[in-house]
Amino acid sequence: MFIRIKDAVKKYGDGEAMVYALDHAELELEEGKICVILGPSGSGKSTLLNMLGGLDSLDSGELTVAGRNLAGLSGDQRTVYRKENVGFVFQFYNLIPDLTVEENRYGGSAFGAGHREIPPPFSERAVRRAAAEGSDCEGDG
Repeated sequence: MFIRIKDAVKKYGDGEAMVYALDHAELELEEGKICVILGPSGSGKSTLLNMLGGLDSLDSGELTVAGRNLAGLSGDQRTVYRKENVGFVFQFYNLIPDLTVEENRYGGSAFGAGHREIPPPFSERAVRRAAAEGSDCEGDG
């Protein structure tokens, strides 16, 4: 199986306020197959996609994608997994209107941790605008 989820549990909250977003979920998908995930609001669709995309981790259970066990990955390891294996199309794009397509495309990776200089193709204008929009720019004062 390309994707295998077994006994997956993801909870939010504690005590009486605890909610199971995934309650011992099971799923198997073969490579190359198309799958549609349908369900009412609160049924765990987004949680499932966040797990598959490495944005979040399970509380318990197994999650394997292309033979790689994602269930036990640290946050840093999930970041590498996303960088090397996953692409996202978000419902809300969160683009900065004053930036070019190229500046918006590379903005997140260019303004991440460890960047101290303005990387090409970013202009001073782009960096100022990204900072004003709340990007994770370091050293923007």
